[in-house]
Amino acid sequence: MENKEQLLQDIQYMKQIVNDSRKLIVDGGIDFIVWGILIICGLLITYIDVTMPGNQYSDFAWIILVLFGWMFSIIRWYKNKSKEKTTTFAGRITGSAWLASGITMSIIGFVGPATSAYHGVYISPLMASILGLAFYVSSTLYDSKLMKGISIAWWIGSIYMFVDPGIHTIIVMAALMFFLQLVPGIILYRKYKAERIQNV
Repeated sequence: MENKEQLLQDIQYMKQIVNDSRKLIVDGGIDFIVWGILIICGLLITYIDVTMPGNQYSDFAWIILVLFGWMFSIIRWYKNKSKEKTTTFAGRITGSAWLASGITMSIIGFVGPATSAYHGVYISPLMASILGLAFYVSSTLYDSKLMKGISIAWWIGSIYMFVDPGIHTIIVMAALMFFLQLVPGIILYRKYKAERIQNV
């Protein structure tokens, strides 16, 4: 009897987590859009640097783009925190997962190459693996088959870039960013806006 009651409580708790997480779609959608645009811009600048002779601006561009992205995310987090005194359990998990992923990718993108730990061509597949992880965690909290599919696509892309590295990897990563981050971000944001209009 106690086991059944505990099971029912666990199910109700999980439903509450899922319901809470749906409120976070707008935050994820906007962040996906902004970071997607920034990373695509950085990848295109890098591709131009690699394929065309002349001055190299990609390192400087990445520093500016990533700093802007972090500033944007921190300001948004601070504004949201000041508006809402309480945060949901699902929100804390989702935020922690993406914060940890962002810090890890920043270390991979800057510290690894600076210390010659690995060749720059492996930055994209490493980051794709981490994005697959972050999207998979989010897919569980959002109860989203779309995000789960996106996570699998990121892992497949990561494997491809590890197996066949080269200059083309930059374009592959840019395409993955467009279709697996920027476009889903737009879809999530539009979904939130539609639900918000219905609830008014």
